[in-house]
Amino acid sequence: MNFRFLPKKEKIAECWKNAKKLLLNIKNKAKNFKPKKIKKYLFKKYKKISRLISDTWKPVVIGIPSFLFCYYVIGALISEKINVTAIEKKSEIFEENSQILESLRQILKREVDDNMWTPNLPLIFPARLLDNMPNFQRGVLQSARDVAAVIKKFQHLNLIQIKSLKKVSKLLNYQSDIWLLSRKSTFNIAPSSNSQYRKARKEIEKINEGAKVFVSENDLKSLLENIEINLQKLVQKNEERVREFSADYIDLRADNLFYFAKGYAFGMWQVSEATVADFKEIILYFDVYEDWTLMNAYLRKTAEFSPLIVRNGEPASFMAPNHLLVQNYYLETARAQAEKILNKMEKNKNAVAD
Repeated sequence: MNFRFLPKKEKIAECWKNAKKLLLNIKNKAKNFKPKKIKKYLFKKYKKISRLISDTWKPVVIGIPSFLFCYYVIGALISEKINVTAIEKKSEIFEENSQILESLRQILKREVDDNMWTPNLPLIFPARLLDNMPNFQRGVLQSARDVAAVIKKFQHLNLIQIKSLKKVSKLLNYQSDIWLLSRKSTFNIAPSSNSQYRKARKEIEKINEGAKVFVSENDLKSLLENIEINLQKLVQKNEERVREFSADYIDLRADNLFYFAKGYAFGMWQVSEATVADFKEIILYFDVYEDWTLMNAYLRKTAEFSPLIVRNGEPASFMAPNHLLVQNYYLETARAQAEKILNKMEKNKNAVAD
């Protein structure tokens, strides 16, 4: 029977008849409803799921830690790159350009672009577990900051160079551990540290493509004084660590100072070698080339000194070494050479004046 073509009264009667039939069907099913059957059915499903979990817990318990180990530990070991080989000088750089600026450009390029900048990485990156490489990179960055702060005060810079160098110094002084969010507020998006340092590198390239960064005797003295003062600060920090914590059986923070100083010495070694090219005439005039070479040699030794495990043992201990004291020997010798060069320049200058 086609329901659409029935008269209105018959349609209502047919609907009522179907509704009664549906209610009767529900009533019959309700009579046959047995909670025990449902309980039995659910229990079977529970047993099946329990058996499945019990059969798979071993792969889960073993698999997840194995994956995390491979991802973080092996990934961190692959990511770690502490490179202390001398940077390759740009072959097409002209004599009128600054080798010091070129060395700054190169060390920033190596640590920010060629390598991964690790001090600002979040936990999702395996390199977040690294400790030595971030401190090394912070040390390299600090050497670039110190040199940039000196160069912007050179005597014969034009206004454009001064403005650009101030911008470089500001970019390099940006916090080293910013990845996405600002330190001031969790909800504020901020430029990453490596993006700021990349801008500084590009700005240095622009400066070095223009007019020569003129150098003078006073500029050289400013660089030397900067090297001497900052090397002395590193020596003092190492000495304080040795004095306060060398009695501990294990010092887990000694390697932080060690690798920071290592990175700083590497950066200063590269800048110091470039300084010989920029200030060649002045260095030869004051007859300090051999002393300068010796200073570079000890900066290089500081950078290349790489114990397998950094120990801060008792200075008088027969078995436990103290690598901070060994590093201090190299740093202090380099600092003493910088002081010797300054004194020799002053002495020769007074002798010529007399």
